[in-house]
Amino acid sequence: LPVFRSLLSQSESKLFPENDLLRRLRIVASDAEKCSAVAQQLLNGKRQTRNRCGNGKLCSQLTVEELRSFVRQLYNLSCSLPQAPKLKELLNRIEDFQQHSEKVLLDERPSVTEIQSLLDVSFDFDVGLPELPRLRELLEQARWLEGVQSAGKQPLSLETLRRLIDQGVGLTSHRSLERDMARLQELLNVSESWEERAGRLMNARSFDYTF
Repeated sequence: LPVFRSLLSQSESKLFPENDLLRRLRIVASDAEKCSAVAQQLLNGKRQTRNRCGNGKLCSQLTVEELRSFVRQLYNLSCSLPQAPKLKELLNRIEDFQQHSEKVLLDERPSVTEIQSLLDVSFDFDVGLPELPRLRELLEQARWLEGVQSAGKQPLSLETLRRLIDQGVGLTSHRSLERDMARLQELLNVSESWEERAGRLMNARSFDYTF
């Protein structure tokens, strides 16, 4: 690109006559300039700091496939851009992120730490990532599952059982969540049954003591 700029500058300063080659050079240089600007914006932009459109809303992001196509376009230009290998490296990182995300999304017992780590990494990628909504849902599920696991290390009160069930009801369905919800509901039913029986026995004894 610097070579193209230099040639165009010389053509203007030395008043070269207009011809097809010069027009072609301008078109190629213009395309390269535009690609360079977009590439630099993608390299600089993070999800939380990317530019906004005129109406104050966030501009639409490239999809991963569009980014992949853009990287191919950079390597097909008539000149080399310094951003091309950096953007290719960024694309590789995004693809690694997607592969890791898919693996985590299939985990039977997802880790809160691992999911949060993926979400943190995603802020470096100024592209649309379809995995993000699912990861956020999974994070809430994983937090609930860890809460259930932690609570299960000690005797559960009826209040704790009801609280955990209420929290789980609003979450998106997940295999482990459904299994733990069923177990908690069963424990709650048994506990409430025992509480009711104990209450009846206490009332019966109180009645006996009055005579």
